[in-house]
Amino acid sequence: MKNIKSCVTCLLFFYIQIWINCLFCFGYNINKNLGVYPFSLIRKKNVPQEKFKRQLIKVQNEGKENIFTQDGNTNTIKEDKTKQTKTNIDIKNKIEKEKIEINEILKKSENILLERSFSFHKEDITIKPELLKELITQKYRKIFQRHDKDCGSSEIQIIILTFKIFFLTEHMKKNKKDFACLRGLFKCVSKRRRLLVYLGRKDREMFEKITSYFNIKKPLLPRTPEYYNKDLKYIHFNNTKRFKNNAEKKKKDKLKKKKVQTDKILFGN
Repeated sequence: MKNIKSCVTCLLFFYIQIWINCLFCFGYNINKNLGVYPFSLIRKKNVPQEKFKRQLIKVQNEGKENIFTQDGNTNTIKEDKTKQTKTNIDIKNKIEKEKIEINEILKKSENILLERSFSFHKEDITIKPELLKELITQKYRKIFQRHDKDCGSSEIQIIILTFKIFFLTEHMKKNKKDFACLRGLFKCVSKRRRLLVYLGRKDREMFEKITSYFNIKKPLLPRTPEYYNKDLKYIHFNNTKRFKNNAEKKKKDKLKKKKVQTDKILFGN
């Protein structure tokens, strides 16, 4: 029995020494809630000592509060939270900067004044003509619209038709045999003339403003002295009798001059 007791005491002594060496040789921080057999704190055999020591040196240099686990890895909860907050702040700042840039671009585009000469060439245009037509009409709508939501008044219809006519005429210059386009052009011109007559009856000031701004030929308005003057009314028609008589007179005058010249050559003065 004595031999057994001595052996047990020796084994306990060696066990306690091994346990103390394993706990304090690599700088473990012991928690308060430790059990009787803290095997969870013992380092695994697969982890090399060099890596483990490097991790300890880094932590000591940084001076941060870290908790060691089984593999020696550190759980920096505070650092993760700070990083997340920083990333969220950076994202918000980027979004605000982008919004400011977009607002500046929109303000610059509104301040751009379009040319009034309408001398557009397809070589200079980088956008599609349909889209360009819409942009121009939106620009000039703001000048002549009656209210913010005005989209069907006679003034705005006239503006839309003027730009339609302009783009169709440019198309017809290069495609002379496009008869469908030509028919559409005649329809636009007649519709614009009717709208101008209607606007001239209702609001003469607006009529004169639009015709002078876009250099549109003024149609003759009814109940005016110009409307009842036949010379002004039929001035654009070339098949009238007045012009035929003038042409015949010119031909007769030319023949008389030729006869006079031949008589001078043959018979002298």
